[in-house]
Amino acid sequence: MNQPRPALKQPWATGDGRRARRWAWIGFILTILAIGFLPRAIYAAS
Repeated sequence: MNQPRPALKQPWATGDGRRARRWAWIGFILTILAIGFLPRAIYAAS
């Protein structure tokens, strides 16, 4: 009766959490690349 609620489990223990973490990494890498390329693109356009 005293089982932990599913909401208290670690999010990455489930498949959905792993998928969400992978998408978070993809977004993070794309953000870093965008920040790296943005000044170059602005410089080339000017």
